[in-house]
Amino acid sequence: MKKLFGTLLFVALLMFSTMLIKVPITRCEDGDPVHIYYAGSKISDPDGPIVWTGPCTTQSFTFTVTIQWDSPPAINKNVKWANVGMTEISSYGITFVPLTTTLYNSLYVPSLGPDHIDVIVTVPTAGLPAGTYNANIYTDVTAQGPAQTPNVAGTNGYFRFVKTPCVPTTANVVFGQVGVGNDFTGTVLTIDGTANLGVGDLPKTYTWNIGDSHTFEYASPLVVTVNSKQYVWTSTSGLSTAQSGTIIVPSAGGSVTGYYKTQYYLTVTSPYDTPGGMGWYDDDTTAYATLATGTVDITPGWVKAVFTGWSGDASGTGLTSDAIPMDGAKTAVADWKIQYYLSVVTDPSTLPTIPGADWYDHCTYVDLTAPSIVPVSTGVQYRFDQWDVDGTPVSGNPITIHMNTYHTATAHYIVQYYLTLATDPAGVNTPSGEGWYDGGTYAPISTDEYVDIESGSSRYRFNGWTTVDMPEITDPSLTSTTVLMDKAKTVTANYVIQYYLTVKIDPEGLVTISGEGWYDYCTYYDLYAPLSPGYIFVNWDVDGTPVSGNPITVHMDGPHTATAHYWPCLEYRQFVTDSSFNVLTKFDTVWTPKDMKKTTFKLASTNPGQFYLNIKITNTWPVNTGTITASYTLDPDFIIHPIQGDPIQVWTGYGITGARIPATVTYGASGTVTISGIAPGQTLYITIHMEYGPAREYFDKATMQDWKLHHASNIFYCGYTVTVPGLPPFAITNTSSTTITDPIVVLGLED
Repeated sequence: MKKLFGTLLFVALLMFSTMLIKVPITRCEDGDPVHIYYAGSKISDPDGPIVWTGPCTTQSFTFTVTIQWDSPPAINKNVKWANVGMTEISSYGITFVPLTTTLYNSLYVPSLGPDHIDVIVTVPTAGLPAGTYNANIYTDVTAQGPAQTPNVAGTNGYFRFVKTPCVPTTANVVFGQVGVGNDFTGTVLTIDGTANLGVGDLPKTYTWNIGDSHTFEYASPLVVTVNSKQYVWTSTSGLSTAQSGTIIVPSAGGSVTGYYKTQYYLTVTSPYDTPGGMGWYDDDTTAYATLATGTVDITPGWVKAVFTGWSGDASGTGLTSDAIPMDGAKTAVADWKIQYYLSVVTDPSTLPTIPGADWYDHCTYVDLTAPSIVPVSTGVQYRFDQWDVDGTPVSGNPITIHMNTYHTATAHYIVQYYLTLATDPAGVNTPSGEGWYDGGTYAPISTDEYVDIESGSSRYRFNGWTTVDMPEITDPSLTSTTVLMDKAKTVTANYVIQYYLTVKIDPEGLVTISGEGWYDYCTYYDLYAPLSPGYIFVNWDVDGTPVSGNPITVHMDGPHTATAHYWPCLEYRQFVTDSSFNVLTKFDTVWTPKDMKKTTFKLASTNPGQFYLNIKITNTWPVNTGTITASYTLDPDFIIHPIQGDPIQVWTGYGITGARIPATVTYGASGTVTISGIAPGQTLYITIHMEYGPAREYFDKATMQDWKLHHASNIFYCGYTVTVPGLPPFAITNTSSTTITDPIVVLGLED
């Protein structure tokens, strides 16, 4: 208001001056003087001269008004200022110095004083509307007289103060910014490439000639802290919308305001992968830090890093983090863990996979268990042997592996084959040794040599092992042997049925007959009943059925009992007697010279001269003998000699006594006597009448000497054959001999 009033006062003074003298309108610049001459008479122009047009500046405008007289005043004068009719001027703060705005205040000018006075007019044009303002100036020639009313003729003058719209030559341009805080200490705005303005320098007003061009550039980004906080230009308003450029100063001036936003930096750290999301974010926005993958190979197939989640100013476990509010600088940390691969393989590799092959966190422990047995096919399996880890044998199963690096665990297996043991016929017994065996080893197998079917009667006999590849059995004939296990196989213990052959002797214990024992089914065995002193073999029976012959053949199609039946021998005795039936054990043979010269000799025997070969037979059997044929063989030195017409006779008493029994006889050096039906307990005597054959023969001396040298004892052979009725046809034969010696006596050789 004060500035406006000063402006009005200036206008009034100017008008007053123009009342004194009319001057051309002069455009005033700030500080330029204005001269007004006092004429002492009223200017006829009712509006007064226009002495000034206000400047275009919006600031306070000051200039000097000179009020001058034609000559120094002759009297004292009071130059007064009056604003009658222009009260509005005072409201705009226009001031006149030394004049005041108080009505009727005056400036004393003494007589013969200066011919002019200077009045300083201050106009606050910023608040002064355009228009016309009247300023009255008058003089009072009465010294210190009372104030006179304005418009006293001859003494008043005024000028008109006019503020009109102007075409200024300069204009103000104000530069500013919005959004940058005092924490940024660098250059925000550069003007004309040289003026660098910071936050504290803005807003900044420039007064430039209208129409001139000037450059500006808003810096961006404005980094407060590297990778922490910055301000970023977003837009420009006012005389430009660009971040940088050139403006032409308009007549009305204007403003240029750069707008900034605050950004905070999101730091994303990750030892693996190339994380996304790191960078600048607007204040109060939301950021996500991201990963392209959750796994990163370090050593392909063996070592990898695995993302576990976000930490720091981020959270979440996904490849994209949870929302991060960017209300400040933030750091998102991608956390990873190292994993090692555990490879679990088998040897051989064709076996089923063992669970456990996988990725494991660093320094964890993994238990691995290998199946003790892995079936493959019928009769084939693999037996767990041992583990190795990275080629180093490890004992035990299960094993624990420390995953401090990647490892390969190998479960080693040994092939096993199943040995099936069978019998043929099936079910005979259960051989031992059936089961699983390591490939290439020998399995011990054994079976019973004998297995009873019916104790003591029938049984099975081991008859050797068989299999497809016989050379694989070490010794198939042994009940206990081994077999090579190079594949699954069946080994059969073969058996044959055996039946027991019981051999009995009747009467018991009489002789020893070999052959009792076990025999394979359907084999044949020959039994022979030997001779027994005092007994004769009668017949065999098999299972109670008589069988003819000796030996006999038994078909072992079942268990059998064969009995050899013996009867005591017929009481049978043979002896040689003389004609009186005296038993002889020897007799003398005598050589006598035939002539005196003793060149020829005659052989003779001593008394009795006649001999009997006696055969005594007593039937000791419980049955009739049936037919008995006694046989004889005479010593070559003896011949049959007839007696009573028949040299061979059979009697019931000894010495041709009792009853004579009919007989069928054949004669000769050997012959037979056949008798039928000797009753049990009956005794018969067979007599064969003989004489010494060489008697009455002649020998020369040499022949005699040779005969004597080579002649042996006399031996008689006798025997018998019996056919028993009711028994299978067989012959019971008994043969014996009787020896008598014949000491030689040679007579007539002494001389």
